Amino acid sequence: MASQYARRNKSTGPWLVILAVVVVIAGSLLIWRKLHPAAADPAAATTSTAVAVPGSAPAPAVEHPVAQAPAAAASSAQPLIPLAHPGPEETLGSLRALFTGSLLDSLLVSGDLVQRCVSTVDALPRQMVPLFSLPLRVPQGSFQVQQTPTGPVISPANARRYERYLRLLEQADPHAVVAWYLQHYSLFQQAYRDLGYPHAYFNDRLVAVIDHLLAAPNVTDPVALTSAAPLYRYANPQLQDLSAGQKLMIRLGPADEARVKARLRLIRAQLVAASPPAG
Repeated sequence: MASQYARRNKSTGPWLVILAVVVVIAGSLLIWRKLHPAAADPAAATTSTAVAVPGSAPAPAVEHPVAQAPAAAASSAQPLIPLAHPGPEETLGSLRALFTGSLLDSLLVSGDLVQRCVSTVDALPRQMVPLFSLPLRVPQGSFQVQQTPTGPVISPANARRYERYLRLLEQADPHAVVAWYLQHYSLFQQAYRDLGYPHAYFNDRLVAVIDHLLAAPNVTDPVALTSAAPLYRYANPQLQDLSAGQKLMIRLGPADEARVKARLRLIRAQLVAASPPAG
């Protein structure tokens, strides 16, 4: 099955290294996406294991509720969504304001950005992340493999392909990113409903996916591969059985995986701290 292999020319790895950034800053771009029913959405059909039927089961308890923004809580007349729907230029301006330089523009895939982000987040704990749903461009060059006397391994040089994505990840202030995400949370929630989860809570899914990525094993030895180019499998069956997201963490290499996990921990701490206390 192709989704179980590491493809040389189409890596989904770099997107996850900015999961904690792009997912939480893309909410205002929801106005660009076309709202389709979940049954007609290829991304929803690919990344959802089941579509909930309204009224078929009670909504699950929310573990990490998003507190209402202070500006909205000040008056009952305030809506629970952003006060204005900016045009494309204003929306892109607020997105770019969280970064420096033109790196974001060089990596971003235009169109359907929130749908892409939410779909990709939901898919990371599964066995496949559809390439067509990625919100960022795949890296340039080919997947790097090093031949050894015992067989092929992932080359340390492969990590260089992801350096631009790591720089993007580390540009944004986690506090500002999460504050922006909370302000626009209703847009993320609507996108998650459109994906086929009318009773689920996207912030809970985001925290759970971050935890899943943080649980990826720390592999310090060269990662052995089997088969021949352009398709490779992990030689270790335990690694081969990991989810798409955890496999991609390993492909970053131990040093860059540690950098990504450090940033994910900061983002997670901000997300959980933003949840109001129970009761």
